[in-house]
Parts: sequence; C-alpha cells; structure tokens
Amino acid sequence: MTDHTDYHEQDQSTGSPHPEMAKDGLIVQVRPFCGRISRAQADAIASLAAAHGNGLLDLTDSATLQIRGVSRQSHPALINGLKMMRLIDPDPDVEIRRNILVTPFWRPQDEVEILANQLTAEIAANDASGLRDEIRFAVDTGRTPVLQNDVADIRLETDAGGSLLLVADGMKTGKPVTTDSAVAETLKLARWFSETAEDKVDRLKSLVAKSVIPAGAFVPRQQGAYNPVPGYTPNGALVGLASGQMHVETLSSLAKHGGLRLTPWRLILVESARELPEIDGIETDSGNRL
Repeated sequence: MTDHTDYHEQDQSTGSPHPEMAKDGLIVQVRPFCGRISRAQADAIASLAAAHGNGLLDLTDSATLQIRGVSRQSHPALINGLKMMRLIDPDPDVEIRRNILVTPFWRPQDEVEILANQLTAEIAANDASGLRDEIRFAVDTGRTPVLQNDVADIRLETDAGGSLLLVADGMKTGKPVTTDSAVAETLKLARWFSETAEDKVDRLKSLVAKSVIPAGAFVPRQQGAYNPVPGYTPNGALVGLASGQMHVETLSSLAKHGGLRLTPWRLILVESARELPEIDGIETDSGNRL
C-alpha cells in the first residue's frame, strides 16, 4: 500500500485542485467527464504523465486515473495541459465537487449520458457551491444496476420495471423520478444531506442507519450482485489491470483500439473492441463474453 499524506498547498495561478503527496511525488487525479477518455485524451494523459510525472498511472476504486510522481515545479504545467484537453474542470472548487460515478455500459445520447452530463452541469452551477465536497453521486440507470457495491451517497438507478429511482445510499427503496426531474431531485437530496449531516466525514448511509430518512422513497430497488470480470460486452472489451496500475505506454496502446471508459473495478472498457492483442500489463479473457 502506498504511504501518502495530504499535500495542502494550492497553486492559485493554475486553479489546480489539491494534489496528494506520496513517496514518489505528487499524485494528480483525473476524473474524466462521464467516465470516458477519448483516444486523443488518452494520448495527452500519457504524454503529460511522462513529461511531468514518473510515467505510472493508477486506476482507483472511484474510477479516476492518478498520475504519479509529479514534482511541485511541474504540477502547474500538468494541470494546464489537463485543462486544455478538457480532462479537469477549469474551476478547482467545481472539480472537487464533481464526484460522479457512471456505469460504463452506456451508449451515446442514451439516458445515462444525458443524466450524467446534466448532473455535471448542475454541480458546476453557482447555486451548487454550498454542497459538501465529499458527496459522491452514481448514475447507474442501465437495465440492471452495476454500481451498487461501489461507494456513492446518492444514486440514480432503475427499478425492476425500468423506471428511474433516486436512492439514498443504505436504503432498500428509492424515490420515483423522471428523466426531466431526476437531476433536480438529486440536487435537492444533496442539499438535504449537506444541511443534515453533523460530521464532515459522515456518509449519507450513516444518516440512513440512524433512521434519518429522506421523504418519498417507497419503491423497492433492484437487488443485483454484478460481478465485474475481464471479458467482452455489448459495449466493448473489459480489460483488467493486475495491480490497478499501468505505464503510460499501456494507456496509449489501449486507446489505439477505441475510446476508454474507467470503472471502479480495476477494469477499463475499450469501446466497441471485439478482439484485442496481447498488451503488457493487461488481463483479458477472450472466452468470457458478458
């Protein structure tokens, strides 16, 4: 396990979010919009991480990439490069709030992408500045939820009939919402959480455990047990990282085969890929079709 402590200085000239300090230097988090990295963005991350870091990347359980080994001197240039490629928000306060986990199994312009983009925009709005930075959201509105075992305070899911539900983590029921109302209701719940939580480190699940329950949640959730493994899916190939870490060359090699979607499972979805060659550091199982 990497030993690290928080590095609390902030470069105001670049508007960079707080990085962390580890033994090999600063760690800079990249949380792609809608969880997706285009081929051009993947090449940019690889180039920037090689130029300003030590060439190593971590895939975290919050579906972010960590660029490792960044020096304090090179940090501003790295942040500027990431902003230019639209990989982080220009406003550091918005970037800190933008904790949105997205199911990787979405298609362009479907409900998942629409809701994730709307939620991203609302979190960036001025009236969202009062939200707790620590709130984690999940947009998991495919036919079957796949993120229920991953950390999130507020979830958008579908019920057994395919209708949208707003779920406070820890509850077995959710509040019915529509595509038009889902994001507004999500922000309403986030504000309620921000005002109700007494401790900064409290998760919404702990409030539910204390029987502090938001109103309107009466529809049963789907109870799934999704088991993410490397293999081929209708959306592309899920490939695994043995240690959750890879070299920048590996990222570039994967991106040659399609856009990339990050997951919280140490797996990366390579869009539309049906057959992949052997790539160093990558685990695949071509016989496993999900």
